[in-house]
Amino acid sequence: MGLYKEIGDEHGVADHGIGAADLARQRRDLSLAGDLYRQTCAQFEILGNHYGVARSLNGLGDVARLQGDLVRAAGHYRRALTILDGLRSTDGIFPSFNLALIDLSEQRFSATEGALGEIRENLERLGWGGLLSCVHVCLLACAAQSRDWGTWDDHLGLGATALRTSGLVDPDVAWAAELAGRLTEWAGQPARAREVYEVALAQWRGLGDAGGVARIERVLPGL
Repeated sequence: MGLYKEIGDEHGVADHGIGAADLARQRRDLSLAGDLYRQTCAQFEILGNHYGVARSLNGLGDVARLQGDLVRAAGHYRRALTILDGLRSTDGIFPSFNLALIDLSEQRFSATEGALGEIRENLERLGWGGLLSCVHVCLLACAAQSRDWGTWDDHLGLGATALRTSGLVDPDVAWAAELAGRLTEWAGQPARAREVYEVALAQWRGLGDAGGVARIERVLPGL
């Protein structure tokens, strides 16, 4: 921040704010993350940086979603997506994915599967392995709901490989893996449930989330 200010790079200062907000979101300090995203959104608007505004709006959507305000989250994501589509930016894939997460959290499995199928194709074309791993984990939940165990096995293998390759640790991966584990367990597939719960456990541990770790550790002995 000091170096950006020293050279008078206002875009760099705002970019730094996005990075700080992202870290606060990862730590679940949602109040700080929201404040930082709002500040960067205002800064980017003054600078006329539409891409930066879209990134800030996507971050505000994440904060709202994690706070449980899915209507407000969807509004932020759609505004971000409109801007990024107008810029013809491939980063529109991020708010699109986040809108699919809202569908998944509200158990609209068919809509989730359709949206994620298209996102998966784009990610494979772009070679973006980190987000692709999260897509596969989310699709595990859809496959468990439909009892499609062949597809479930494919998504677990691909998702686990992508996670190892990318090294991604993210609250959305942890949450989606835990959801997939629960749906798989309820479908009467304890061995498969254990596999995906292990993915969730590794993610919660990587995030330092004691509550998440404790939830999974309570479930595993019964599988």
